[in-house]
Amino acid sequence: MKLFDKLNGYENKEDHLLLHFDDGDMRLYFMSPRIARVVTSFDEEYRELSYNLVTTAWEDGADRYFGEKRTRIRPCMIRVTEREEELICRPGITPRAEDDGLADDAEEKAPLTIKIQRSPFGIAVLDEDGEVAFSDVYGKAYRKDGNLRRWHMARIFEKDAFFGFGEKTGPMNKYGDRVKMAPSDAMGYDPMRTDPLYKHIPFFIRLNAVSKKAFGCFYHNMSPSEFDMGRGKCNYYPEHYTYCADDGKLDLFLLAGPKVTDVIEEYTFLTGRSAMLPKYALGYLGSSMYYSELEQDSDEAILSFVKKARDMGMPMSGFQLSSGYTTQENNKRCVFTWNHDRFRDPKDFVKKMKRAGVHISANVKPGFLLVHPKVEELKEKGFFIRNEAGDDYEIGSWWGGDGYFADLTDPKNRQIWSELLKENLLDYGIDSVWDDNCEVDSIINDDAKVDAEGMGGRVASYRPAIANIMCKLATEGLLAADKDRRPYVVCRAGAAGIQSFAQTWAGDNLTCWESLQYNIGTVLGMGLSGVANQGCDIGGFHGPVPEPELLVRWVQNGIFMPRFSIHSCNTDNTVTEPWMYPSVAGEIREAIRLRYRLLPYMYSLMEEASEKGLPILRPLFMKYQEDENCYEECVEFLLGEALLVANVVIKSAEAIEVYFPKGGRFYDIKTGICYEGGAPVLIPVTLQDVPMFLCEGGILPVAENVPIIEDDGKSIGFFTEGDASREGRRFEPKTLRLLLFPGKDTSFTYYEDDGETMNYRNGDYKKSRITMTGDEKTSVVLTVEREGSYVSSTAGVVLEMVCDEVCPLCVSLDGEIIRYFTDGNDFEKARDDKNSAWYYDAEKHKAKIYYPRPKADYKVEISFLRHDLIGM
Repeated sequence: MKLFDKLNGYENKEDHLLLHFDDGDMRLYFMSPRIARVVTSFDEEYRELSYNLVTTAWEDGADRYFGEKRTRIRPCMIRVTEREEELICRPGITPRAEDDGLADDAEEKAPLTIKIQRSPFGIAVLDEDGEVAFSDVYGKAYRKDGNLRRWHMARIFEKDAFFGFGEKTGPMNKYGDRVKMAPSDAMGYDPMRTDPLYKHIPFFIRLNAVSKKAFGCFYHNMSPSEFDMGRGKCNYYPEHYTYCADDGKLDLFLLAGPKVTDVIEEYTFLTGRSAMLPKYALGYLGSSMYYSELEQDSDEAILSFVKKARDMGMPMSGFQLSSGYTTQENNKRCVFTWNHDRFRDPKDFVKKMKRAGVHISANVKPGFLLVHPKVEELKEKGFFIRNEAGDDYEIGSWWGGDGYFADLTDPKNRQIWSELLKENLLDYGIDSVWDDNCEVDSIINDDAKVDAEGMGGRVASYRPAIANIMCKLATEGLLAADKDRRPYVVCRAGAAGIQSFAQTWAGDNLTCWESLQYNIGTVLGMGLSGVANQGCDIGGFHGPVPEPELLVRWVQNGIFMPRFSIHSCNTDNTVTEPWMYPSVAGEIREAIRLRYRLLPYMYSLMEEASEKGLPILRPLFMKYQEDENCYEECVEFLLGEALLVANVVIKSAEAIEVYFPKGGRFYDIKTGICYEGGAPVLIPVTLQDVPMFLCEGGILPVAENVPIIEDDGKSIGFFTEGDASREGRRFEPKTLRLLLFPGKDTSFTYYEDDGETMNYRNGDYKKSRITMTGDEKTSVVLTVEREGSYVSSTAGVVLEMVCDEVCPLCVSLDGEIIRYFTDGNDFEKARDDKNSAWYYDAEKHKAKIYYPRPKADYKVEISFLRHDLIGM
């Protein structure tokens, strides 16, 4: 065993502190005043090779792979104060990359101060208040055992909770659990207990219920690993957690709080913000393995499915095409081929789908069966992962038999992959890629060899990278095919950083009520782990057909998830379709339509995720961090900051208990009732109900109606027609509804662009910064400030503002009084005539204010001064 138990000395280099021990060295970096890195080498060669980081401060073996996607910054110099028993390390002043929003003046405050105890050796981190935010277990923290595993041991403090870890089942708080990082094809997994699933993201947020402060730890290592978050106990040490990795370095990034949002922003600064996807990626994505598995005419079956959705009044934006389209002789799936019995003319099929307004995401896998028609040619090119001896290719189990797996850590193989993708999919008009089965877990020999950018390595240390590389190549290929069209890639597996390239989902979930409930926490955990665009298969993927009530409740829940797809491979010969039960088809249709009404808000949140890395779907404690009652809540969630959702996840429920967090009020969008935070409330529900509550201070932009799509792909009715030359459409509401709940001064940025192209990068977007100040005691002022050149077709705005205490006295737009109507019908008539007007809905306790959308910045003022009618 090798152990860092006593510090022998140190060198203060230009960009890091180099610490010396009998058994190796440690490097300490301050990448910024808010981000520190501690990385060890136990007498082995020190090398840098990361497929996870888009921000570095050193030369790295994957720099060429990332290209312009990666930024190298200059880290802070380190100011060291020596004491007899310890070193005090603080960041010096060094500028960071411009406009990253994370720079601080290190001379005035230090969000991270690191105390290094010489013997027994250990590190503690102090926050800007001087409180301990992180601490090693001194003398035992950093070691390498006889099996070459790397271990780290750190303190757990009273009332610590731990969130994140990527894609995990069960409750979100992992205190007292063991958490494994070794991605696996976990079809039909138990939603409460199975671990691991498909992702490898060794990052967590510690949130303490005493201090109410957050702190982040990212273990930068893709080898199989395990966290013991306090399940194991030892009387000789303080309560602690351990991290154990089978290979690689102990490479730990320490991320300052105190807010959960601070930690997520810092983590995604390192690993990448979420991709800015086309708007259709947030629509309903039709799918089922059934259609592409038909013996013939799968294309006609899918086109009929799309037409059925139109006939049922259910909008659809995409279709996830399962791998059955690649099936060849003896039902063998051969990636990058087409079955022409099932798809007679793939190019024509793609064109017809686009004319129907539906984009196809074609399934792609990294495995090649031994009977694949191209396998010998690819072997000659050195395309596959090699065996342990390096003299042949490693064989693993695959769909339909044994197969080889693409070694995409080799630059030349990435070029081959890109050519295969172009020739067999993109040249057919496919404009979205679905990377699947990328876990590569069927290669059971961990010592099989990969190229690793010419450095060489064990497959065990690079399996999770394969999914990230596939998604990056798909993104680049789609842009090469059409440099103006925004790429859309969806993926099941992934390592830290997958969010930069793909929308993801939690794999092949089990059809049961427990999956409906616990998949919520799985998606929330991914959001906390930097992956804002995540979802689960709605209705369940594996198992018997969902009963009618379960399907309804699952759709009602799924419409809030960033990826919204009903996808199935049922075990009882059925096909899960949204209209499969006529008795509840109406409830499902209304839920899907609600999803499309929420698109303006969700698209704005996706843009925020691409800028800041923040989740779209959020646990309650992200907004209400001071309320420890929120730390264990795994069913209720927030959509952004404005909307609290409390979906029904219990069979035959007639009422649900909703907890409203302390420090706020909540407006029931259905009933108009306001609830005070700090206590649970019993809310009656029917099968039609989707319980939603506008949070105090909430600004919620939604579409007034839903798109109606004709067979030529053009939107009619309440949404504008898309750009026919791009076979797309822009989901722009003709009238925008702004739901407002004053009482706290807040702001929200409503984002618009064409939803399809890359033009937003050149300034062709519109950001409307909406600021709400004041309350019902005097007045509420709404200001809207614009940025960007994009010209939206939205012509009108309806403000719907909660007024639960008193009706407004008057309303003005840029100083001009808006006419008040006491009758709702008169108000609607004025609206129809495009005249500004307002009306008070006494039943729902809200004011409705309509005005044509101004082209410039503007201000709306709602006065609540009491008017004395009798002159007293």
